[in-house]
Amino acid sequence: YYVIAAYKHETLPRTMLSQAADEILSVREVEASFVLAPVGDDAIGISARSKGELNVQVVMERLGGGGHFTGAATIIRNQSMNDIVEQLQNAIEEVREESE
Repeated sequence: YYVIAAYKHETLPRTMLSQAADEILSVREVEASFVLAPVGDDAIGISARSKGELNVQVVMERLGGGGHFTGAATIIRNQSMNDIVEQLQNAIEEVREESE
């Protein structure tokens, strides 16, 4: 399973996003987690974690970020949460298809 958790309320520190992504990854059968939240003015951060089945670095690179195979992140500005979630879903699907 891949979990996408979008928090739409107040701005959060980026470290909280990574901690939440780590916690979600500890749930049984969750293979990758993506946590989204506002991190500043018109900026939404994404923190991604994986147990190794999905290369989250490549997923985040498609959204303008980077990182490592099992831990990556990005910040997207001036877009709605819904649009970013849709872009994330598309990027995950593309990376999954390419790795098969």
